[in-house]
Amino acid sequence: MRKKAKHLEAMGPVAHRRAADPAEAARLIDAFFVQKHERMRELGLINAFDDPEAREFLVRFADCGHAAGSSTLELHGLFVGDRIVATFGALAGGDRVSGLFVSNDNDRDIARNSPGELIVQAVVRDAIARGFKTFDLGVGEADYKNKTCEAAEPLFDTAYAFTLKGRLAAWAFLGARRVKRSIKRSPQLMALHARLRRLRSRFGD
Repeated sequence: MRKKAKHLEAMGPVAHRRAADPAEAARLIDAFFVQKHERMRELGLINAFDDPEAREFLVRFADCGHAAGSSTLELHGLFVGDRIVATFGALAGGDRVSGLFVSNDNDRDIARNSPGELIVQAVVRDAIARGFKTFDLGVGEADYKNKTCEAAEPLFDTAYAFTLKGRLAAWAFLGARRVKRSIKRSPQLMALHARLRRLRSRFGD
């Protein structure tokens, strides 16, 4: 990762910043939406953040608390010069920082240097400097999460049913979750799934 950071430094000064005011938060949110849109289009996935109300929610969420000197939603940016190459959103409370979302610039020369992983490392260093004890990257399996978080917190799905329709719905829900888990744990199935998504995206266009 140090080598990748040096490659980015060859393009310009690399810096991590946590938004200190609503204007900087809005700029990071704009960058996040652009980066997320490009990434979801590349993967052939529906982007929930394309909804204008999603942006409005994040802006209002980030604005909460600024008057008191800290935002409810923390927004972090990794910069190469003036260019935002990665963003990270988190909640900080008590002794814990919880990651909510991460995105990175999809330009090939930038993306190949893993700016998403670099900003996660920067956020962890920032959290340690501020005295936080625990850091997590939320639900889901991903290689960058395994590299950063040394412990797994077990999760499980539960469905309670009280009618025949409810039991059928619970069976379908839990069955779908098991299938999804199996796909995500199989590199071959994940690769096939990715190809099908791209084909669906092209067909839809």
